[in-house]
Amino acid sequence: MSRKMSAKAIEKALTRLADPAVNSEIYLASTTTVAKDIIQSLPGVKRLRKEGPKVAQAVLPRVQVKQTQKNENFLSIALHILEAYPSDEVKFGLAKPIVDHRFTGLNSFLAAETFLKAIGIEAARADVVATALREANKIVVKDKKTVVKDKSSQQAATNIQKRGKRPARSKAK
Repeated sequence: MSRKMSAKAIEKALTRLADPAVNSEIYLASTTTVAKDIIQSLPGVKRLRKEGPKVAQAVLPRVQVKQTQKNENFLSIALHILEAYPSDEVKFGLAKPIVDHRFTGLNSFLAAETFLKAIGIEAARADVVATALREANKIVVKDKKTVVKDKSSQQAATNIQKRGKRPARSKAK
């Protein structure tokens, strides 16, 4: 049985896969299936997909960075690796970029597919992107409501501290 990769080895493998000299073959893909086959054949991808959750922890922040999103080939690789690690971290990490339409072309499909796997929803191939967008919107909207609620609670607490008393209740008519 092979040893687990260290964090440094994972970073080194990801850096190598980000190199256009290594990942440029992905441009040759005419379909998603062909792209996945090409990605799977790249050095280190199979091992990264089997290594464990610490790979997802190293990959996910890279996917969320706009600079990585501009490197379409590496983004395809990163999304393919993340697809092997469905989790809440992947779900929440991909929801906002999906809603913001930060993924284009092949990567919009790969991101949608990875996101749907993370939330445990299957969709017809033709509906993957639309379904992921709908479900990601639910998460982002719910998250925004929580943030707004937290901000208003924080503001009420600040007002109480300034006045030294509870805020006045409004009387219902």
